[in-house]
Amino acid sequence: MAWIGLSDGPYGTWISPEGRRIRVNFGEHTVVVHGLREDGLLLISNPLVGTREMWTQAQFEARWRLLGRRALSPR
Repeated sequence: MAWIGLSDGPYGTWISPEGRRIRVNFGEHTVVVHGLREDGLLLISNPLVGTREMWTQAQFEARWRLLGRRALSPR
């Protein structure tokens, strides 16, 4: 699972109860990366629209970078 940005903003901020400043991208979204084809396309499950999609590595990297390159791995 990877956190991606659907857009480069808008952004908002707030202060957590511990006093930490939190920055959020209101275009935040998660997708599941479930494969990599031999031609380099990534296989993506997109729960926002209920589809399986193929993204180039450049498309994924650009969207992933917007949210700080965060992801979970099963290992």
